[in-house]
Amino acid sequence: MAGENAFRSLTSQVLTTNVQLKETHSLLDNIATTLSNTIKWNLASSAVNTMSQSIQQAWGYVKNLDTSLNDIRIVTNKSAE
Repeated sequence: MAGENAFRSLTSQVLTTNVQLKETHSLLDNIATTLSNTIKWNLASSAVNTMSQSIQQAWGYVKNLDTSLNDIRIVTNKSAE
């Protein structure tokens, strides 16, 4: 009887350990997925920010160029053509 109880206890512990290992594996998979998604979001965000900054710089350049050309027109008394 003691051997039977010991075997049942061992079996129960093995099954419990197996369930805990599966839960740990699932948790690690979820962490890996979350980390992967975070990295992808950061890369996409960085790309959008870089593009936005480039557009702002180009817009500033165009405004400055227009102002400079207008100043030249004023000084030279020439038309835009």
